[in-house]
Amino acid sequence: LEGFRLRMDLGTTPQFNKNIYLYGYLAYGFDDHVYKGKISALWLLKRHPRTYLYGAYTKDLDNGTKYYDEVGSDNIFTLAIRKSGIPQKFLMVEEKRIEFFKEYYSGFSYQLSLAHKNFHPFEPLPTNLHFPKTAAGNDPMVNTEMELKIRYAFQEKFLEGNYYRVSLGSKYPITELRYAFGIPGVMNSGNRYQKMVMSISDYVRLPPFGTLYYNLFAGKIFGTLPYTMLEVHPGNEIYYYNKYAFNMMNRFEFISDQYAGFNIEHTIGNGIFGYIPLIKKLKLRQFWTAKGIIGA
Repeated sequence: LEGFRLRMDLGTTPQFNKNIYLYGYLAYGFDDHVYKGKISALWLLKRHPRTYLYGAYTKDLDNGTKYYDEVGSDNIFTLAIRKSGIPQKFLMVEEKRIEFFKEYYSGFSYQLSLAHKNFHPFEPLPTNLHFPKTAAGNDPMVNTEMELKIRYAFQEKFLEGNYYRVSLGSKYPITELRYAFGIPGVMNSGNRYQKMVMSISDYVRLPPFGTLYYNLFAGKIFGTLPYTMLEVHPGNEIYYYNKYAFNMMNRFEFISDQYAGFNIEHTIGNGIFGYIPLIKKLKLRQFWTAKGIIGA
């Protein structure tokens, strides 16, 4: 779609401001002749416990990345390990977003966000021609959403950088509840709905048999929406293993408006490799995983 893609990223450092991070990138496709990009600002009002304001404007192809350790399509490495015979699926997404996040020492946190999205899918996905405007003249492929996310993670630990951080988990289960609703008529948005999502996850130590990770989740959408706003269950179209996706499933293969599922991963450690002399020196690790979902 883009052909050769060129991208330049710029971001500030703590020498500019230790609590404000400005970031942006500009990309250009030499086949579609379209500029893409993003500008964002993060303001850390308080670091411990964390409180911040975040705002961003993005106009780019959706690369399917939802998790920090997932490989997106915006790099050469992905093209080299992509599964053959599977057509790529692109959506041009224009998003305006603002977030407020507040955390407490107890492990309780909440995030309030407002987002406005404009979707333009490309074939082989159903395009905007399949979704005519509503009687009021609003566009169902334009969406304005308010979301409240509540999270409880007692004694959660983090690896902190200058501005962002990565969770190292907790000795206790982490629970999360998200509630969102669509606001029709705002900047041409054409959808009225409600979403509820719940999840519980934990890392359980099983010495001497390693660590067990589990995630139980369920969600429901009340209302009629285009597929872009439904729950697109995460598939994986590259050979790189994705902990959070269904690795034998493609993107957009299954979509639901109500669902429940589980994700289990048991990291054993060196396992039987520790008993094989030559293999033992390679320090290989074993794990098994099971994932399932049911939806409608």
